[in-house]
Formats: sequence, structure tokens, C-alpha cells
Amino acid sequence: MSDRNNDPIRNGGFSEGRDAPRAWTWSEEGAQASWRFAEGLIEGAGRSIRIETNSPGASGSFAQRFRCRSGQWYRFEALVGARQVDDRPGGRFELRIEQRNLRGQAIGSLRRLGPCRCPAPVVWREYWLSEEGARTAELGVYWAGGSGAGCVGLVRCVPVGESEAAGHPLAIPPPPTAYPPPLAAESVEVVGDDVPEMLVEALRACFGAGTVTQVPATTCDPASVSADAVIIYQNPPAKTVPSWNTLLRLAASKVVVVCPPLFARLAGRAAKGRIAVRTLRQWDDPLFVKVRDANFVTRGFALLDVFPYARFRAATGAFELRCLKRTRALKDFVSKEGILTALVSEAATDATTDLPVCLVRPTDAGAVVVLDLSAFDSSPCTEDALNLVSFVLLNALGQRQVTVGQFVRPQMKSPALAREIRDLVERFPPLRFEGDHPAPSAGEPPPLVLEAPARSYGLAPTEKPTILIRTRLDEADWAGCCGAMLWLKQLLRPPPWPAPHLAAWLSEYRFVWTVARAEPSRQDATSAALAIDLSTGPDHVCRVFVPDQPRPYYLRLARHLPLLDRQMRRGGPTVFCPADGADPADRAAYRWTKGLPGLEVVADPAACGASGTGDHVRVRLPRYFDDSGTNSIWQTERAVLLLEWLIGLHHGLLAVNRESDPRAVRLPEFVRDGEHVVLTVDGVPRRPAASADGNGRLGAVRLEPGECLFVRSPAAAPIPRPAGLRPSHLPAGRRASPGP
Repeated sequence: MSDRNNDPIRNGGFSEGRDAPRAWTWSEEGAQASWRFAEGLIEGAGRSIRIETNSPGASGSFAQRFRCRSGQWYRFEALVGARQVDDRPGGRFELRIEQRNLRGQAIGSLRRLGPCRCPAPVVWREYWLSEEGARTAELGVYWAGGSGAGCVGLVRCVPVGESEAAGHPLAIPPPPTAYPPPLAAESVEVVGDDVPEMLVEALRACFGAGTVTQVPATTCDPASVSADAVIIYQNPPAKTVPSWNTLLRLAASKVVVVCPPLFARLAGRAAKGRIAVRTLRQWDDPLFVKVRDANFVTRGFALLDVFPYARFRAATGAFELRCLKRTRALKDFVSKEGILTALVSEAATDATTDLPVCLVRPTDAGAVVVLDLSAFDSSPCTEDALNLVSFVLLNALGQRQVTVGQFVRPQMKSPALAREIRDLVERFPPLRFEGDHPAPSAGEPPPLVLEAPARSYGLAPTEKPTILIRTRLDEADWAGCCGAMLWLKQLLRPPPWPAPHLAAWLSEYRFVWTVARAEPSRQDATSAALAIDLSTGPDHVCRVFVPDQPRPYYLRLARHLPLLDRQMRRGGPTVFCPADGADPADRAAYRWTKGLPGLEVVADPAACGASGTGDHVRVRLPRYFDDSGTNSIWQTERAVLLLEWLIGLHHGLLAVNRESDPRAVRLPEFVRDGEHVVLTVDGVPRRPAASADGNGRLGAVRLEPGECLFVRSPAAAPIPRPAGLRPSHLPAGRRASPGP
């Protein structure tokens, strides 16, 4: 189905009109905004419009009014490029949509900030939902806020169904250690003549430039491959990989990722039947894949999760995905060879749904993984779906990426969030609504409480100190809500992977989680022993704000939180994202980066104030330009681990080993001999032996898989001030030193 039949935007390619683009209206604010026609940003894209501004207050826009449907989802797309002048503040794109009812009354407006610097053309994509009763909408593409020029072309606004993406935040998938990969590759060989540069850059960011080699398809020799993993991006000549058995011999001790056409050729010859590739194309809706099997390739996802996975062509507006046709020969071959179907297609029709996208054939010490990687050859887009393709590929190559992070699709509309919170309470009986309120159907839910049953033994019950976690009911702060929800789920997960520290925490504290539309106030946290405000910051870095006070807890955070972060996060995902601290809209700052964004502890009395006699911290999670959930795995990983460490440094828990092999964790200097204990998976304490350094300080403790390190009464321990801090208090507004 072509988008041209459904797109209400007229002259989206600006090709009609001699003196001005037909159907579009130009407007400007300030005296220093102008426009002119320019060449198309990409080949075959027609003309584009170049808007120039020369002062911070100037803006220029082209707008168009069209008929819209009430309560309809739309996908806005525009091909854009942007540059700034010298070192002056540059402008940025904005999307503004004004909606009116049948009487012409304004009933809703929408404003989305777009990219600000784009050295190469990029597809700017946004989804929006029209208001109930809307009959017309005026769509305006603005270039505003600074000096520079922005080019826009190929504007579309396609009506689509509600996104097919689906996460299951309350599902309890086994931890990544339950599906260890056959090997953790340390070097990769990529076979192909036209391998996308984005794929090579992603691999080099993960493995290092010296461990990734490219080999032309015509000269590839399976017998001479020395790398741990092989990616056959294109179908090589028949003499290079002549048979299925040749491929299995290559994968006997390696992970071999092959393109669907190569698998179809080899499997069809081995099965003596018809096995073929089908390329799906959709214009109105993106293409998705669904998780069909839980294995090492799908770590970070729950069964039946649906996420975007396709190649996008900007010139045609089509999404493409290569799958395998469902034939009897394929079914018999998969069954005979013991091949697992990890991912299947999720498309607009039954005929294009449930087609195999990713197959896994384990071998003695490796695997053959069939996976379409053509998405790396997509047009650059502000939607970060390519990060999910990279995540699946690096899972297949055995990389450690996340331990507790999970794919979620943000559900920040009031009824949807209320339903998920209600299901959370029903699924985990220790949770309850404060005051035993009934389950909400919409609006702000009442606070959730987690505490151990009171045992008074005939005496008046003693109220335990409260740890308060506060998040906002806001689309821009979905990561805080989802992170708190997944943290509670990890804390309450049943055997065989329970949280060994749950009983120790509940013996001392009660936990309260609140979700509110308003910004949390300091007065609301006056009775809490520890209040943690969790939200999303304005840039791409994670900051923990503490008050400008010399309390032991704040000093402990400043010195030991960055150390814990470095110790416990080995590896990490490889993500196409901005540099630490950069504006997520700045496409010039994007690069493939391994690991989560940096963590800073900052003393700032304006950002965080003390709450009564308790401790109070504010967490600002890193922001990504695309907030549709494509970055949710590492967003939730960061949020869950931070909550764990912030509470642990307040009461006991220092580290949980969620890896499949033992870990050595260095003990902070405030831990004295005899105060630390290791809790096994069953919550049974054991006294570990800790090595000591030459100064007599305790060294590292060995943690087996599933065990956690717990410190008794950390609040009473003397805390040395971190190096670089003033004797009286933390330096206001400066990054706290992580210490040696």
C-alpha cells in the first residue's frame, strides 16, 4: 500500500510551485529569517527548502493545513539537514501541530523539538495522536532559535495504526546468565563486498578496531578464518561456502552469522526442497519482529516482545525486512537440524506475519545464526531502532550487554500506566496500595508499599524507616517509572532466581513508590529515611544530585558510587548515541559507543535539598532523542542498578553478581573486618575471606553467580572524605571525585 494514497500532505517534496512551494504557507518571527529553494537532500528526493536565521530570536516556518481523523495515530517524517554558523548558538527544527474541531475551535496543540546539527541528511520521525473531535490540523515545520540554516524535504504525515511494538514489563524472563552464549567472541571477520559502514563502525566500537577485519566475498576462505566470529553479510559465490556441512564445520568452534539468502541456498540444497527468501515491504507502518524463543540471542527481551526491526529507504518511504518463506521444506529442515526460531516477522497482514527472521543452530562449541542485517544500510533516522538490531547481533556474538535491563514500550498514558501498576500489585502479593486503596483505573495511582508483615508479639508495632522512590507521570520521564517498576519486579522475583537481599532489606525498612504528575517537593519527603527522585535529565549523561551537606551518606555516594559503577558494569551495550553530556538532538555528536553513559555525583543545593532528618538524592537519567522505547533496555538497566546501589550504600547492599562466572568485588575502605557478609542465592549468609592490601585495608571478595555482598550497619561506619572535596562539605555544583 503506497503512502501517497493516504498521506494528507500535499506537495511534500516541494516540487510544485515556481516562486513558492504550492500548498505551503511561509511565516517568520524576527527580521532575520529567510528561505530559498535548494537541491534535494538525497538523490531522487526532488527539491528541498532551505531556511536561514541569523539571530537567537529569529524563526521561519512552512505550514500546511489538512483534514485529519479524530483519534488517529500519524507518523510524521521529514528529510532534514542542519548546520550552524561559526561557533554561535545554532538553530534547531521544531514540529508544531495545531488541531481544530468542526467549529474551527482549537482543541489541542503539539510541539516536538527536532534535530539541531545534521552533517548528513537524516530522517526525522515523530508519532502523534490526534485529539478526539479533531477535524483539521495545521502542521508547521520550524527552524528556530539561533544562527544557521536548516534544509527540509520529503515531508510526510502518514496515518498509521497504533504502534505494534509491545513490551512485557511484568514478565519475569530468566536473567541473561540462564542463557550463556556458546562463546564470547573477541575478534570478528566480516565477509562481503558492500558491507555498510555503520555495521563495521558498530563492531569496531564493541571489539576494537584491530580485531575487526573485512574480507571480500569472492576471496573468503572458510578454512583460513582465525577470528572467533564470522559475519557473512552477503551471499558469497558457491565455491566459497559450497554446502550446509561446510558451514557447520566453520561454526564448530565459532559463531557464524549468515544472511538469509545464503541460508536459503545451503539449506535448500541440503533439504532437496524449496527454501526461499521473501522481502517484506510496507509503506504505511514500520515492520516489527516478535520474540518466539528465549535463548542467548534474545537476552534482554521477554517472550512475545515486539520491537522495530527493518531497513528504511528515505527516497521511497518503504520499510523492508528479509524473511524466510514458510515452506514444507523449511519446516522439515528446521526440525531435522534442531534449529531454533528466535524471531519472526510482525507485519500488517497474516500472510506477512510469523515468517522466520532469526534462526539459531547450536553446534559443539559455537552456533550458526541466520539474521538479516540489512537494517545497517538504512537511511539515517532519528528513530533508534538500529540500536536494537545491533543489540541482537552482539547478543549472538556473546557480548555482555545488560544484566537486569529489559525491553519495554513506554505506557505513560494514565489508563495504561494505571493498568500496569494494578497488575504489578496483583502479581506480587507483598505489594499493596497505601491505605488499602482500590486499584485505580486512571489518573495518579496511590502510593505502592512494600514491607514485611508486622510481628508485634503483643506489643505496639514499631514503624520502620521509609525509603521513598518518587517518579513522574510524564511522557518525558517514562524511564524513571519503568525503572522503578522493573526494580520492584527484580526485588520480588520468585525462585529459582530470587533476590537474596530482600529479607535483609525488609527487616529494616519499608519501601514506598509514588507516581505523580507534579514535580516532587521537598516537604513530601520529610518523614523518609531516604528519598530518591528518579527522572530524565536534559542531556546524555547520568547525574546523581546530593545536597551541599557533609552527611556520611552523601560523602559515601560521592566516593563509592562511581567505583561501584565501574566495577559492576563490565562490557555494556554498543549504542549509536551522542557523546556524554551532549544534546541528544545534536546528530553531529552521535557515534557508536560501548557502555552506558557516564555517571556523575554532583553536590548542588539548587537541584537537591535535604528532606527533614533523612537523606535525599535526585537522579537524572540520560536522555535519548528517540523516547519510543528503542533504548529502553539500557535505560532500565541504568535505573534498576542505580536504585540498587543508592539504597545499598544507605543500607548494606553493595553488589549482586548476575554474571555466569565468579566476580571479585573490591570492598570500600569504610567496611571493617567482620562487618561484611555474602548472601547466597537462597539468602543464607556466609562469612567470606577478603584479601588485604599492604596497608591492612580489606581488598576484594569473591562472589559466586547469584550471590550478593552485604555490609552490616554501613550508616555507623566512619566515612573518609573523598579526595578533592573541601573539609566542611561537598563542592556545590561540581562533579564529585570518584576517588582512587
